[in-house]
Amino acid sequence: MQTKAQFKFRGFVIFLLAVFLVVPMLSVSAQDDDDYDDDYYDDEYYDDDYYDDDYYDDDEYYDDVNGDQEEEVLASYEISGIELLGDPTDDHLELWDAFVLVIPEVYLDRFTFFQVLDDEETSGYVYIDEDDDERFVLALNLIELDEPDELRHTIVHEFAHTVTINAAQIDVRLERGGTCPTFELEEGCSESDSYIFAFYELFYADGESTNMDDFVTEYASENIAEDMAESFTFFILEDEERDGDSIADDKVNFFYNFSELVELRDEIREMIGAD
Repeated sequence: MQTKAQFKFRGFVIFLLAVFLVVPMLSVSAQDDDDYDDDYYDDEYYDDDYYDDDYYDDDEYYDDVNGDQEEEVLASYEISGIELLGDPTDDHLELWDAFVLVIPEVYLDRFTFFQVLDDEETSGYVYIDEDDDERFVLALNLIELDEPDELRHTIVHEFAHTVTINAAQIDVRLERGGTCPTFELEEGCSESDSYIFAFYELFYADGESTNMDDFVTEYASENIAEDMAESFTFFILEDEERDGDSIADDKVNFFYNFSELVELRDEIREMIGAD
């Protein structure tokens, strides 16, 4: 049993502890209020320059991080036969018509959407439609309407990709990094009887060339897909088979080995009035 004196002593100890613990905490709290005063949260402290929209602009910020520039797509139209659905502007329709005047109608059903670009760095592109891996999205640059020869080259080049990386030529369903017994592209595994695998065996099996004379253009040296598309473009647009003995000449003449591609060449050249 504790005495009154013991109770008084314990009470005194508790009082001292309260003084030494609570008072400093109050002091710190007061100091915090002084340190984080209104000036700290003042809008001028984190002014517009700090949160500058340009700094955090999605395109510019992530373009710099990724090291490339996203193309500006002005419009996207669903394709139905030779028609664009929606309400295309006159210049967008003119760009589409330029494509239709080069590529025979029978091949237009391999495209699902047509995109109009306004970009100084990109002439055009195609990619496999994620909702239909047997068809493509096509994009062309509006700027090239002022350069008809360049536009024609771009049209044939992009169409060439649909000839060499379509679902009949590559297995687009093979997971990248899986077992590919032939040659693996970003889009999938090339079939053993595909054009691109034959092209690979002839010109790439021993490694990629660093000699620019082995390519029809500088852009062709980017990778095998671009090399093939550029070589195909010269195969279509040049009047006759090349008689040189360079590797670049052999790449263009490669396509003459396939009767169906020679027939396709004749169809396109008839479209553009080259024959």
